[in-house]
Amino acid sequence: MKTIHTWITCLITASLFWLVSCDKNEDVNLIAPGYKTLEISCGGDFEIPVLTYNWQIESVLDVSSSRNMIDRNGNQLALNGIGKIEAANDWLVLSRDNNGKFTINLKENFNKAQERKFIICIKEDEQRD
Repeated sequence: MKTIHTWITCLITASLFWLVSCDKNEDVNLIAPGYKTLEISCGGDFEIPVLTYNWQIESVLDVSSSRNMIDRNGNQLALNGIGKIEAANDWLVLSRDNNGKFTINLKENFNKAQERKFIICIKEDEQRD
């Protein structure tokens, strides 16, 4: 029973994640509409359907601090092709494979006091989503 209670508590109080448009233009559809805003209550790998092939991750904003997230070297999180980027805080990894698949890997958040909210800006040419 304690395990079930802990699991339910974890799901309820776990991290809140947002993948939202960094451009308020709703006509841009680089990401499948049902994935523009996500609330994820657990850690794991999450595949995000991207509707174009020549996309890149322009930036990742930490909503709570209003700052761009950085990697371990102090560089702004950005991905301009195949590969992966890992946030300096180790709880977020974003990757793109050679088929253009976009995956978000999140580590579980057991800190009830601090929700994790972030905005990922996907860009293709001059369009942002």
